Parts: sequence; structure tokens; C-alpha cells
Amino acid sequence: MKHTGKAGLIEHRALGILSGLYGSPSEILAEFIDNSLDANASKVWIVLRPDQITVIDDGHGMVALILDRDRPVIEEFRDQVDQGPLRDIRNEVSPTSRSSLEWLMEFAAFSAKLPQAGDRTRGARGIGVLGARQLGNHTVWVTRPDLELARECWGEGSEEYHNPPTFQLTPPSAEDVEWGKLGYEIITAPSRLTDPYRNQLQSGTQVEISGLRPGIEPSLRPAALASFFSNRFSEDLRERLELVLIDLWTEEGKKTRGGKTHLVRPTLHSGVPLIEEEVSLGPCSFRVELFYDPSGHGARPMLVRKGTRVRPLTELEYFNLKPWNTGKVTGPVEYPNVDESVGPWSADKTTPLPSSLTNKWVKAVRDLEARIEAAIAEIESRAKARQIRDISDGVREALIGALEDLDAFEGVKLGKPTTKNGGKKKPPVVPTNVTVRVLNQFGRGVPNVAIELRDSSRPPVAIQVVTGKAGNASFGLRPAGRYFARIVVPSGMVSPGSTEYRFLTSEDRPGHRVVFRLEDPDAAAPPSLRGLNFQFRPWSDTDEIWRFYPESGILEINTEAPDFREALDSGDKRKQQMLLALYSSMAISQHAFQAATIKEVLHHAGRLFSATLSRIPTEKTPRKTRSKR
Repeated sequence: MKHTGKAGLIEHRALGILSGLYGSPSEILAEFIDNSLDANASKVWIVLRPDQITVIDDGHGMVALILDRDRPVIEEFRDQVDQGPLRDIRNEVSPTSRSSLEWLMEFAAFSAKLPQAGDRTRGARGIGVLGARQLGNHTVWVTRPDLELARECWGEGSEEYHNPPTFQLTPPSAEDVEWGKLGYEIITAPSRLTDPYRNQLQSGTQVEISGLRPGIEPSLRPAALASFFSNRFSEDLRERLELVLIDLWTEEGKKTRGGKTHLVRPTLHSGVPLIEEEVSLGPCSFRVELFYDPSGHGARPMLVRKGTRVRPLTELEYFNLKPWNTGKVTGPVEYPNVDESVGPWSADKTTPLPSSLTNKWVKAVRDLEARIEAAIAEIESRAKARQIRDISDGVREALIGALEDLDAFEGVKLGKPTTKNGGKKKPPVVPTNVTVRVLNQFGRGVPNVAIELRDSSRPPVAIQVVTGKAGNASFGLRPAGRYFARIVVPSGMVSPGSTEYRFLTSEDRPGHRVVFRLEDPDAAAPPSLRGLNFQFRPWSDTDEIWRFYPESGILEINTEAPDFREALDSGDKRKQQMLLALYSSMAISQHAFQAATIKEVLHHAGRLFSATLSRIPTEKTPRKTRSKR
């Protein structure tokens, strides 16, 4: 038979479909696989050759032409194409007509498949012919229908039903379409449909794309495609699909008789990706896909031979060490797929024997260890930061409610955590003036205190300034040199530290800030801390559990405190909550009741801790059942 026609294109549909796929060869090939799945294919082969891609499946195939009984509906549709909004005629046409080469050409961008509620229709975008043109200039389709399509097309008593013919479609090339030449041809194929190994297929479809577009080669690397398809079709690969990539393109594939075969397997490992790459050993290569398992409960990377997992990698003496045996690394590590004369194996095919190739392979895998450990450290650091943030946010919210409930803490309010410069540290401010500040035991400024500043000249020049209401005194911009500051302690006050301070100024650092502290028995403790900026922040330079900055009202709790870090490392969430609540209650009580005795401070801290803890929900854990004896 021979049938010729003119390809049709519903422009607004086609453009919308292709806009999301243009420039993505892997997505276009994935659409071909989707169409094969819709055709109930159990096997799909993708053969990669220089300047040619062939996709073959064993699905239900297609017939050549639209059935005569459906042609009136189609002719009516064609008459209405230019008259307004289009209706979807697929419900008005039989499935056999929609599964024809003529439909494929006449109704490009209208999928033959009608998605139904609950079904697994995949290739519903209708880009078969259009997508092929994005990959290459020329396309040839070869298809053979199954018995069900043959019965619908020719009837059970016909010769075609018992021996369905194979058809060949030659669409217009991409170049022809650009010149407006849309003619296509359907003929009886000169040969039968076969798989890549020349085994005859009872039914199915083959698409051969040649004259590949320049620049798409990097997107068609076999290992990268296999990884993409493994993730994309993981569920189908587990349940019903065998997907094979045959590499006759790369140098390694050309050297292998019949091409290098990549059997695409479903994703077997979950977790955070650590390393996914093809490692080259010169004439051969191997694939590594490693993931981080946060549970740390016995995860093990697996040694893979010719696509089959043979044993845990850590059972080989080379890899029974960190990070492989930490229980946090999982995923397949391939051994190069080479002849055993080059890479010998044990008799049970579970252990690579010592050889030059094995030594290179072990070294290449071990070279990944530093990257793996660095990636794990970064992942765990981010995870702990998130965990601390979640815990501290819950404790903060509980503290706010507890402070509102307790009358003794009336007036103590927690402000929002201060995050300056988007969370980034600002560069330190370089002072330009020489200033002195005097504070009492409560962090308040002490006024009317005489400060004397002398330089190192001979004789020395002395300047005396008295502190203002906020306890500040400024000596302005001074020449570079050595200086000596001394405080005159007022009557009745005591200095717990030194009353003198020496410092140096320079052209790069012309200013300096000096703080003196005094104890004033007549000073009254502040009744409360209003607008207290309460923050959780790690520091390890001291053993302090909390710090208070009276000038800014910031109270910081140390999330690097040893007890809290121990609870964090053990994963004990309730202990983390209790410690942060305890630290916070003690810090707030100490600064809210500075004039109180230690016993009173502990009393208020205990009440605040209890009220805070009662507001933090506990996670229910399953009760352990005791076995009967």
C-alpha cells in the first residue's frame, strides 16, 4: 500500500506544548518512553549512534490509516479549523483511528490518548512528530499493530488479522517544514519490525531520528540519560518496564561488540545526594551514585557488577573504614564493565580480584572520600542549624506565654531577635574619637565622674573631663600616640577593677573606647527589663551559658554549651527543649531580679522554667509492651 497526505498542525496547541520542551533532548526522549508506556510496552530500547537515535518498543503499535467510519467527523472538524474555537473530537473518534499513522500526521499536537480518571496515561501532550524534529532533521517511523488493533481495522477473518502488516511513515523533514513542504508518505514497510538484536517483534513501534541538530551531544551522554530515566521512570521500572540504552556513540561503546548496554534500573536509594558521576579510568569508566542517610542505622554502599548488586562495598577490606562504614553512606558503586581478562572476579562473581584495573578502581573510589566527608559535614551542619532554630523558636514562643502568665515578671517582654545586615556580620566600626564610659554594677551609666587623660609627651599634657548623665565622656580626636586614662573614684563608691588604663592610637586607628566599672551601694536595681532582645547563638570562646548586653538589651543563650551540644548530638529533642528553657529562665530571672537574693532568683527561675516547659508540647512515643512469660 501507499498513502500520501499533508501534515496538519494545530498551531496554538503545538507552540504551547513545545515551549516547555525546546532544548531538552532528555525530556523529548522521555516523552517517547511515556508514549511507549501508554502503548502498554514492557520493553523500550534506545540506541544511540553517531548522528542517529532509534527508539523501539514492544507496545500495541499502530495501524496505517484512519477508519472509514470516522472520516465524516474528521472532515467536519477540518472545515471548522479556521472558524473559531476548536472542539476536542477525540471522544468522537475510535481508539483505532487515533492509533494510526495518519492521525499522527494529520493531528500533530493532539495526543491519541485520552487521560481517564485514575489511569496511568503518560504521553498526553502529543509531541511525537514535533519532538522528533527538535532532535534531528529526518525521521522514519516503523510500526506493526497488535491483534486487537488488527481486528478493529480488518476484522477477525481477514489475512491481516492473522498476520498484521508492518507500516513505514516518512514525515516531512525539519528542513521541509521550514520551507512549507508538509507532504508525508505511508507505505508497507520493506522489512519486519525487530528489536536491536534483530529479534522479530509481534507488535510495537520504532522511531529513527537522523541528522541530529548540532550541540545536543552533551545532553545525550548514555550515563546521564540512564540516571535521568532512572529517576523519571523509577516506579515504572520497578513494576512493568525494562528500559535499555545501547551506546554505539561514544568511543567505549564503539569498541564494544553490539554497543555498550546500559540497563536502566529504578532508583534504589533515597537520601541526600552526595556524589553522582561517571568516573573515568582511561579506556573504561564506572558509575558512582552515593547518598547520605541521616538515620545512620546501617546504611551501606553496594558493589555493582554488570548492573547487579553483588555485596556491600564495606565487605571489601579496602573500604572497611570511614566514611564508608559509618552507616550514613548508601548507593551503588560500579566496577568497570570490562572483560574478565582485564578485570578478573572471584568464582562466585562477588569480589574483584587483585589486578592493575582493580588497583586503579580502588584508588579512584578512595579519592572520593574527602569530598564525601566534606559533603556530610555540610549536610549535618545545616541539619543541626535547622534543628536548633526549630527548638529555639518553640522555646521562645513558650517563654513569651509564660512571662505573660506570671505576675512577678510583669513588664519583662521579649523583643524579636535582632538580625542585622540580613544575618551577615557587619565589619567592626573603627572609632575615630577617644571616649570613656563609666558603668555601675547594673550596667547603668554613672554621671559626674572625673576622667583624666594624659599623653606620652614630656612633660605630659593632661585633660580632665566629667561624665554626663549616661556615664559617657569624650576627648575628641587625638593625635597618634600612647595615652594613659585614669578614673577618679567618687566618694562612697568602689572600683572592682583597675582605675587606670593605657592604650595606643595610630593613623589607621585614631580612636579608642575605654570602659570603667564602679560599684555604687546607693544605686537601685532596675525593676524589670523591658523589650529584652532574646537570642540563641553559638559561641565557644568561653564557658558562659548566657551573656547580657545592657547597652542594647540583648540577652544571648549559648547553643554551644556542653550539655546542650551533648543533647543535640544524641538527638534527644525533649532534653534540648528542657535545657534551653532552663538556661533562658535562669538568665531572664537573674537580670529581672538583680537586687534579689540568690534564693529569690532561683525561686522565680524555677516558676518560669515550669511554666515554660508546660507550654512546650511533648512528642508521643509508642509505649513498650511487656511480653508475657
